[in-house]
Amino acid sequence: MWTLARHHGNRDVLGVIAAAARAVGADAFADEQVAAGETAFAAGNLTEAVRLFGDALRHVPTHVTAWSDLAVALHAQGLATAEEAIESALFIAPANVDALLNRASMRLAGGSPAGAAADVSQVLAIDPGNVAALELLELDDAALQGAA
Repeated sequence: MWTLARHHGNRDVLGVIAAAARAVGADAFADEQVAAGETAFAAGNLTEAVRLFGDALRHVPTHVTAWSDLAVALHAQGLATAEEAIESALFIAPANVDALLNRASMRLAGGSPAGAAADVSQVLAIDPGNVAALELLELDDAALQGAA
């Protein structure tokens, strides 16, 4: 169901998928895998982090944090599939601040300061005092000035 929903851009079934995962207790397992993946990432073990985030997503394909964290780990490895992962997170939760910030950072690193600025603007509309967004905005302004 997830694959079809994502492929066709149909968010209507996401609640059903999430409810099914909760009903069988898969959400608790996925949360544990995400926490372990974040620990692996912090320790510099990107391969293990990617594996753990992937395990979480095999059980709960609507886990926004798993998609967002997977994107960061893939990006850290220089893999183009990071973009697909962050877009999956934002497909599920378009206003997720962490996913928007992660995409902004990835866009800035990838040489797209305008895209990063758009994401930062969305974050600031949701959370005007978001420190991470304000810091990214400063980096983004510097990147835009450097490109001029």
